[in-house]
Amino acid sequence: MVLLLPLLALWSCRSDPVALEDCADAACERERLEAAWLRDPAGTLEGLAQVSDPAVRALGVEVLAQAHPTASAELCPLAPQGPTRRWCEGVATTPLLWSVQAQAGEPADEAAQVLAPGPTLRLPPLPAAAEASCAAEVPADACQAHAAREAALLGQVSQAAAACAGVASPRWQAACMFQSASIACREGQTEPCDEAAELCLWSGSLRGACLSEVASALAAQAPGAERRGSAAWAGLVAQVRALRRRLQAVDAILADRVADRTWAEALARSYGAARVVVGNPADDLPDEALPALRAAVAWRLSPDLAGLDLDRAAERVTTALAARSGGQRQLASPAPVRPTRSLWARNLPGEEALPQVAWLGDLRRTTSTEAAVDIRICVLEAMARQDPPGIDLLVEGLGDPDRLVRWTSARLLSQVAPGHTALGHVREYADPLVRARAGG
Repeated sequence: MVLLLPLLALWSCRSDPVALEDCADAACERERLEAAWLRDPAGTLEGLAQVSDPAVRALGVEVLAQAHPTASAELCPLAPQGPTRRWCEGVATTPLLWSVQAQAGEPADEAAQVLAPGPTLRLPPLPAAAEASCAAEVPADACQAHAAREAALLGQVSQAAAACAGVASPRWQAACMFQSASIACREGQTEPCDEAAELCLWSGSLRGACLSEVASALAAQAPGAERRGSAAWAGLVAQVRALRRRLQAVDAILADRVADRTWAEALARSYGAARVVVGNPADDLPDEALPALRAAVAWRLSPDLAGLDLDRAAERVTTALAARSGGQRQLASPAPVRPTRSLWARNLPGEEALPQVAWLGDLRRTTSTEAAVDIRICVLEAMARQDPPGIDLLVEGLGDPDRLVRWTSARLLSQVAPGHTALGHVREYADPLVRARAGG
């Protein structure tokens, strides 16, 4: 074990010295080094740069980058070339690793809600740690993370998990799992994606973001919507099924949500490149993908729906879903930008019981088993995000015969036009969920 005494000695002559005499082990010395940083970050950097022993300098970089990751960009150049610097640079360039904190209670944003686990989540036991072997100057955690990265690059997910399990810090062990999952399951290498999802389960507060990356890697395989024939979609269908099977043993609700999230992005990609908007994918996809199909078609058509009433807009989407092209791949048009504006970040009381699915990616919407109702919901979600928003459609939706459509309209209108006079009438509705979304 490399100790930090040579490094800490640099501060012993300062006017406010770091106490060394009480330290008998590396854990104590880590605390002293962190304290030195809090007192004098610039002086600590200067002292660290003057350390000639690469092992001590590397350990100092690891200690400080773990404790103060916002300073990692300044610390990384001080690490020797090799695993420690690569680990530090990964921290510096991936703020998600340290900016996401565990939340108590309900997830804090819409993306977290989309992939929130059910109440029966049972995490599998952490794999047995496998001790990695690195050069002497590489600190233990950086060495384990390096071994995990190398295994993940080769698609060796179980080996990556075992290496991550050897990271001592729980926070950075979770970050190692997240990074390894993202490397093992990536666009162009999707065979290990169902296994990689297990690494996401051990990534703590990063779990939702990690599963979202797995879903995105799978979704990237989606063919253009004008393609016909089950072979075009067969690979993605099989991999989503494998992913669902692996997660069902842990949490059936989470398994459904990850599958929904994958289909939501896959269909958004598929129709983003479509020149002719037709329903070809409906012939080759499982029923679970149909809500995502409706949402993607409604979004793709939304620029052409302005000025239509809700019935006519829904009819346009229905007609497109029923149409079929000859299956020839058309010249792709520029993909529309996928919407990112969150309009359902938190549940109001009672809304947790509403049926929900992912909408085009990391957003969500409610859904109906009745196709006609579901299409109207999709139209409203799409038109609320147009510039300018389809306010007239949202107001019309407040009087829809279906409760879920009324609730969707109230939620969206209260977000995009919170002072609209129509919301005053909604506050008199009998339905408490619809009324609450209007502020009543």
